[in-house]
Amino acid sequence: MNTTKPESFRNSMNYKTSGNYNPFIVSHIDLQGRWVKIPSALSALLEYSEDELRSINISDVTHPEDFEFERDQYVRILRGEISDFEIEKRFISKNGNILRTYTNCSLLCDIEGKPLHFVLCIMDMTNGKHTSGELQEAKRRFEKKLSEQDFELTNVHKELEENKLEYRRLLENLPAGAYMCDEQGLITYYNKKAVEIWGREPKINDPVDRFCGSFKLYINDEPIRHDQCWMALALQERQGFNEREIVIERPDGNHFFVLANANPIHDNSGKLIGAVNVLVDITDRKRLETELQYKQTELVDFVENASVGLHWVGPDGVIIWANKFEMELLGYSKEEYIGHHISEFHASEEKINDILGRLTKNETLQNYEAHLMCKDGTIRDVLISSNVYRENGNFKHTRCFTRDITDRKMAERALQIAHDGMEDRVKERTSELKMIVEDLKNEITERKRTEEKLKLTNEKLKEAQNELIHSEKLASLGRFSSGIAHEIRNPLANISAIAQVISQKKMDPKLKKQVKYILLNTDIANKIIKDLLNFASPYDADFTAGDIGKSVNSLYNLVKTRCSRKKIQLSKKIAKSLPKVLLNEEKLQTAFSNFVSNAIEAMEEGGKLKVTVDKNELSNEVI
Repeated sequence: MNTTKPESFRNSMNYKTSGNYNPFIVSHIDLQGRWVKIPSALSALLEYSEDELRSINISDVTHPEDFEFERDQYVRILRGEISDFEIEKRFISKNGNILRTYTNCSLLCDIEGKPLHFVLCIMDMTNGKHTSGELQEAKRRFEKKLSEQDFELTNVHKELEENKLEYRRLLENLPAGAYMCDEQGLITYYNKKAVEIWGREPKINDPVDRFCGSFKLYINDEPIRHDQCWMALALQERQGFNEREIVIERPDGNHFFVLANANPIHDNSGKLIGAVNVLVDITDRKRLETELQYKQTELVDFVENASVGLHWVGPDGVIIWANKFEMELLGYSKEEYIGHHISEFHASEEKINDILGRLTKNETLQNYEAHLMCKDGTIRDVLISSNVYRENGNFKHTRCFTRDITDRKMAERALQIAHDGMEDRVKERTSELKMIVEDLKNEITERKRTEEKLKLTNEKLKEAQNELIHSEKLASLGRFSSGIAHEIRNPLANISAIAQVISQKKMDPKLKKQVKYILLNTDIANKIIKDLLNFASPYDADFTAGDIGKSVNSLYNLVKTRCSRKKIQLSKKIAKSLPKVLLNEEKLQTAFSNFVSNAIEAMEEGGKLKVTVDKNELSNEVI
């Protein structure tokens, strides 16, 4: 807002203020000139109470000679031709006194730029002219007041904008459609859910889409105009309409059932500035209600036409409802059966009293056998299953299922007669069957013994066959191993013999140590060949109690040089006081050598290899 004041206004401020008197008053009027914000200083100046000022227009307290010019300036501000104006305005107090002021007028708009109120900054100059110094002070204070007012308005606009963004964020995140209209019914905002419900995107502020962005509307299956919808009524009647059902038809022909919640929006002065409508989609709920209603109808039809007797009895024992099957079963009409005491239709008074007594105690009856009297005097045998339906703990009525078992009971009696005649014949046949069963038992026992013998013979044959196959494999492996031993042992013997000759000569100690390792490794190779031959011709290895730590330490020295050549750092950690274990030194050496060889082959680029021998203190085992 432009707060620069014309020079004429500045030069004309030549009236006197005295002491601490503050001549500045800020007030608001609406676009029709009615007072909205009335500070106490204004009431004191014009000698009207706040309620009296609210009931009159600014024109009622304006000097007639100032009215036309002031009215024209208000129109120019609304047209956007000027941002504000200043006037040497004369007010008329309640007692008829003429009050001289300098008044600045500017426009306060909402977050969308729509005019809300005029803001008046009034400087009371009634007390007369000022000295030059007092005038300058008054000008300074007046300009400061206007600047503060501008700052206040800027903050108001900022706060309104933030509130608008927050409000629209809330509306965007609603799981319901929401849209807003101005006081004329023009749509100013809608969220994505509203578009989903409408099936289209209306234009903002378009007169074609007043009050609602839907294609068509229906209430109680009757089409309505948009100016008859709940949003239109909220604006017309200035009141809210919540949870009002309406049907929206989309352009694609689909119908949405929604609950409209249309409520008017007023500004701080109570003026209507628009309305908001929240559309809650209840299409699924309506579909479920329709399905539920259909199922209820289907259930009622099922119960009424069920092929089993059903009836309700009140706490006084009077029948209050029965289905067709039960009345047809007994031959009574609806009037002859419903409204009568249930005991009138039971052949046994003792049984019906027992049934009613147990149901009153909230027991559930399952297949309780009873006898009902038909209209023609015959008795029907039935099974009754029943319990009590209660509301808030009070006995409402029973729920009884009546199954006719008359034919079954007649058949049971006929069977009983036949059973009695057959009993002797059954006894005779039972004796004969016992003898047959005994013979069968003996035959089964003999067969089992024969099967056991065949099973043992079969197992022995399988063992002999397996031993024969194993022997043949070992023989083949022995022949193959003998050939390998002949081909490999001769070169090893030559290597060992040459190494022994070299070792007896004088030489450098390091070289002599290397020759010693050659001899040890040729021995290891000979042992491996020997193990291969032993695999073909197994023998029992000798195990003796020994210190596995010492054995591993000895073997560690044999492979250290080999690891060094492969750039592998070999380290060991052997615990002291290891328990004695049963071991075969020769087998242990071979296994350890294989482990190290596998490790060396796995670390082609070198690495670290650690050998650890420890013991478990709890179990005293070597690990």
